[in-house]
Amino acid sequence: MARTDSEKTPAMRLNDLRREWGLKSSDEATAQAQNKALEPLSEWLRSGEESPEVIVRAVQVLLADPELSDVDRRPAVETVIHQVSEIWANAGLEAQGMLGLQAMLLAAWPYDLTYGGFALPPFFDSAWEVMRGRARQRTQLNAWRNQLPLPGAEADSVQDVGLEAPTVSVSSPEIPFSEPDPNLQHLQVFKDSNAYFSHIGKQLIDILEGHRRGLAILDNRTKSTIKVASAAITRLVSQLGPALTASLTQSRTMSNFLWWGQSRYSQAARRPYRRIENATERLWWMAWEASEIARGLAVDPAASFLVETLYQVEGKADDQKRPLKDWLGELIPVLRSLQQNRQHTEILTLSEPLRELATEDALGLPVTWARLEAENPKGQGSDIWERAREALALDLDAPISRGDWAAWLFREALLDRHLQDKQDEED
Repeated sequence: MARTDSEKTPAMRLNDLRREWGLKSSDEATAQAQNKALEPLSEWLRSGEESPEVIVRAVQVLLADPELSDVDRRPAVETVIHQVSEIWANAGLEAQGMLGLQAMLLAAWPYDLTYGGFALPPFFDSAWEVMRGRARQRTQLNAWRNQLPLPGAEADSVQDVGLEAPTVSVSSPEIPFSEPDPNLQHLQVFKDSNAYFSHIGKQLIDILEGHRRGLAILDNRTKSTIKVASAAITRLVSQLGPALTASLTQSRTMSNFLWWGQSRYSQAARRPYRRIENATERLWWMAWEASEIARGLAVDPAASFLVETLYQVEGKADDQKRPLKDWLGELIPVLRSLQQNRQHTEILTLSEPLRELATEDALGLPVTWARLEAENPKGQGSDIWERAREALALDLDAPISRGDWAAWLFREALLDRHLQDKQDEED
């Protein structure tokens, strides 16, 4: 049986990718430099567990079109180049160098890490559908995506926890209670004599002393048994507690999400979604508020639930596809109008981590870019689509459906919330 990428070493993965992508090194030194640079690249990626911006940049580089002019000068790409340039001087240069850098990212990816920043890649799933070029690389990129854990899918349930059976081991030799019969038989001899009372005290003392010793041993053994049992129960609770808490939290989140889908009420707009007349505003609030409730759930089922709820609210069976830029063109003025409503200013504010990342390089983040554009009260400007193509490096003419756009809004909102939650934990 062929091994999956997650079961191979980074060097094995890189060799496979070179062959599949037609990456023929001009000399052996280049191949050796790439292999050697896998180590610092892997260390950098592993830091993404605690530093989610690392994973954002890595995914952005994987989304980038190697044929795009000056792609190596994009901040996201420069960040990755910096990790390997001391060993591989030509990293990211021209199409072959960029493909080599992307192949190294896939090869160095730490599949054993699934928490922290490694929950972020699925939030970029919508961007892969409008990724520019990359026909030859799509098979391997999709294989990498399919091996990544989905946020929320790894949450432990009580049934899934491998509980270690507590062992209570206490030695239990026979407790030496004194046998009273010999003493009683000895007293029987003196029963009818004058010497009876001179012997009874001593014999009773011997009987009682034997019982005292036995009871003392029983007491110590009982305390020891209770101590061992208490430790075993404590271990059992420590194993079960986190799983039970996670299971209850996820169940509560799912119940709240289902209730949201049934009530179809916007807390921000303070009215049912169906009464929000502007379709773009309705779509925004549904995606944004769903992302608040669905944190911790598996992304794809949650996005699907949002889309199905949207269709029920709007009562539309058809879902014609439109260019990505059309959806963006409708979203920006609506967000700008909402920004001017002081009631919504705080709700719509980008998290500082995502703001910093997108301001520097918004590759693959059209919703976030639109939110930044909406903060400009002067309007879109005649060069908006030139700026959008430069900033996003996506195919803005790619047709997507309203449901797909809703899922995209939802995923980027989740990304924003995840980064904000991480910052709040650190603060």
